[in-house]
Amino acid sequence: MMKRSGYIQRKTRVKPVSDKRKARSATPEAQGDAWYREQVLAMPCMFCEIDGLPQLSPTTGHHPTHRRYCRDKRPDQFMVPTCDGHHQGKFDNSKVSVHREPEKWKALYGDDIDHAATIQMRIFGYTVPDPFAPEDE
Repeated sequence: MMKRSGYIQRKTRVKPVSDKRKARSATPEAQGDAWYREQVLAMPCMFCEIDGLPQLSPTTGHHPTHRRYCRDKRPDQFMVPTCDGHHQGKFDNSKVSVHREPEKWKALYGDDIDHAATIQMRIFGYTVPDPFAPEDE
């Protein structure tokens, strides 16, 4: 049995927080982003509600990726509440995940950016029409 000669050393250095990021987190806009994130994460998974499925994991925030033609992440104001099954599918493989099966997910639910407006209306108290309700003839 080998004896450890000392503590295990970290191979990569811990990246310090930049002055620019510290200054950004102190602004009123960043405080508003934090409030909005809390509101989104307090909601149930939007797509479990649409499908009528039970939510099996905590809510995570998905920053929309459809129709994004650059590498920049969309701001928190576009975040959509998803469960793990509908977001990354790491722990819950029973649902279609936006990151694992983006084309199948898009065929089922449409562009993920289109759902951001629904969430904004819910948070700010507007009535939201159900996009999946049958139309009256």
